[in-house]
Amino acid sequence: MKKWELNLIEGVIPLIIGILLFAIPMLLAMPQPHKTFLGIPYDISEEFIDALAQRLMLMVVGVFLIGIGLGTLLNTYTIYRLERRLASQSG
Repeated sequence: MKKWELNLIEGVIPLIIGILLFAIPMLLAMPQPHKTFLGIPYDISEEFIDALAQRLMLMVVGVFLIGIGLGTLLNTYTIYRLERRLASQSG
């Protein structure tokens, strides 16, 4: 395989995983944000804080992987253009 073909595979995989990690937390159910006493909120629940932190961490890791995937794909395109230019000059 050529270098750009390997880079294409290496770029698409983190991009797909990153998109999934960014999108899946939106589908997760969140607990109620407030503890209530007779319907009156009096405190923020710990379960809500934990779920929010987990959601944010998954999204941050997803954005990080999306950036890696897009950067690798941009690098792949550059390698592809250079290989094509070298092939046209030598052949």
